[in-house]
Amino acid sequence: MCIRDRYEYFTNTEHQSSGNVTLTAGEYRLYSNKKLPKPEIPVLETAPEILQITLTGEPLIGDTLKASYTFYDLNGDIEGESLYQWYTSFAIDGRGKVPIEGANDLEYILTENELDKFVGIEIIPVAISDELSQGNSKLSIFKGPVDFNINDFTIFPNPFKNEITFYDVKAFQDIFISDFSGKIVHHEKVNARNVITVTLNLEEGVYLVKISNATDEIKYKIIKAP
Repeated sequence: MCIRDRYEYFTNTEHQSSGNVTLTAGEYRLYSNKKLPKPEIPVLETAPEILQITLTGEPLIGDTLKASYTFYDLNGDIEGESLYQWYTSFAIDGRGKVPIEGANDLEYILTENELDKFVGIEIIPVAISDELSQGNSKLSIFKGPVDFNINDFTIFPNPFKNEITFYDVKAFQDIFISDFSGKIVHHEKVNARNVITVTLNLEEGVYLVKISNATDEIKYKIIKAP
């Protein structure tokens, strides 16, 4: 048998290399120096993924929660219009979650509807692709429970004459007004009201307001004008 082109062949005892070779009967392993074409490996289409979701912002009424995330697609497809939905839950792990109507952006401003609840977002990744453009949804951690923002508390007018109004006080339980000797001249129960106006028959001077609940206390100076 004659073999053409350049091959290397092995016998039991030696290795030889040649061009045209005539082989005697026996077993041989042949190796060619010609480059063989690389086999074509089919590319499998895979759906996009959301690898991580991060929430920033404080769970306080009036504050904004912001979501950011990492989009990944094994096929290198770029992100399309991924889908967002905010939810409320009474559990930190999102059990029994309820969608917040119209909350379909990466930012959400908390309202009194979320008071004492946990809030999180679900994201469905969407890629610009002819196949498998939508992946499985991923749920963020839930922040909460949502509470009132005590920093929103304001008093107007100050100085005042006879009436003074307290705004955004729903998070508190009591309002105390005292003179600088420590004598309480007025006490008002909040009773879940958010705006309270009181009439004070006081002498001209400086007074101290203390507004409090079970865990927080804020003090302000107010001035009774002549």
